[in-house]
Amino acid sequence: MSAFTISSLITYLENTSSYNCFCSLLEADAYHGRRLNNDTWRTATEDTRKSALFHATDILHRQKWLGVPTLNSQALAWPRKFVPSRNSLNQGFGGNLKHVLMDDPTGSSFDYLSEASIPQFLKDSTAELANYLIVRAASGKDEVSQFTDQVSSIGLGGGALNLNFREENGAITDMPEQVLTIIRDFLTEITEYDVNSVGAYSSPLKRS
Repeated sequence: MSAFTISSLITYLENTSSYNCFCSLLEADAYHGRRLNNDTWRTATEDTRKSALFHATDILHRQKWLGVPTLNSQALAWPRKFVPSRNSLNQGFGGNLKHVLMDDPTGSSFDYLSEASIPQFLKDSTAELANYLIVRAASGKDEVSQFTDQVSSIGLGGGALNLNFREENGAITDMPEQVLTIIRDFLTEITEYDVNSVGAYSSPLKRS
């Protein structure tokens, strides 16, 4: 946060044009440009890509993250303060300040992500989730389709009522594995649609 004064940081974070989405279209295009099998993203219209980024931001915003928002007044969950860097998490530092002050004979150092910007892992996960949402929309399935009537036909014969149901190709999810892999280290809980009930649930994540 060294490049920011308190007043400039507040102005920066409260600027809705800066933080109404975790990832810009330019950043998402660059992310997918580095990846194989990017035809879905590359051929989608600009409006579709932008809408997908906003949708992805909404989903990621509702997750339960480490740390706390930098400002109570900010619209989105990020930027945040007191979120350990990935290297610090890999060394076992979970954010306890007294851990930083202790003498460390191994020479390990612990630090936090910047509280004045969106971290790269969140930009990447937003771009990844946005692409998934485009693919999901193109399939004709969405997060509420699993709760609709799946009866395809009703028949009466031989004194019995026959019901035929449409088959689904797996459960709908708002948090695919490829996105969860990127963000898992920085979550305390994941909020996800339960395929067995209408609504959402929170599932705690435990670190070993």
